[in-house]
Amino acid sequence: MLANSKRELLAAIDGPYGEPIDTTAYGTIMLFASDIGIAGVMAVVKEAMDKRRQWKSNTQRLLLIWQVDNQEQYEINEPFMTELLNDDDTRGVLEATVYVTSAQEDVSGTDSWGERAKMVGIPPDQDILPHLDVLLEKYAKHPCRSLVCVSANAQMRDRLSSLCRRDFPGKFDYREMDFQPVPERRLPITHKSLP
Repeated sequence: MLANSKRELLAAIDGPYGEPIDTTAYGTIMLFASDIGIAGVMAVVKEAMDKRRQWKSNTQRLLLIWQVDNQEQYEINEPFMTELLNDDDTRGVLEATVYVTSAQEDVSGTDSWGERAKMVGIPPDQDILPHLDVLLEKYAKHPCRSLVCVSANAQMRDRLSSLCRRDFPGKFDYREMDFQPVPERRLPITHKSLP
């Protein structure tokens, strides 16, 4: 091969996967994610903001609720969150709350990233689920049509599904995203003697 030879590389980008969600009829869209489940809801956030910007949507409020195990998980994705908030030139429709639920760190109180995004520390002995109950109860009182999209751990999905279908029937359209995070699996360590 010649040292000065030029090579062209071709790359194919594929996706997104799953069935698109029509968000245009909803006054409120609530997106719930845990850990890497944020990847499952980002396309919906961007699509809803684009439709709103083009006056093709009834969306008045877009709420993003994201549960992470530690602050570092948020900080890795902070540039994407900042980009979303900066792109929201639709009169502040997007609000984001990141719940940090970590036993390894002391995250107490609420830190704010601007007026529409905040980080809330949940002590290790508490759970995020009561916060979800309060949030859905608040929005169940709104007269507009609401959509709940979920890309989260099984515990959060089960709680939100139950609240939407049993506690507030007819108030929310509930959708689980095609992409769902899987729980971390730890393989058992076995000790074998080498021959």
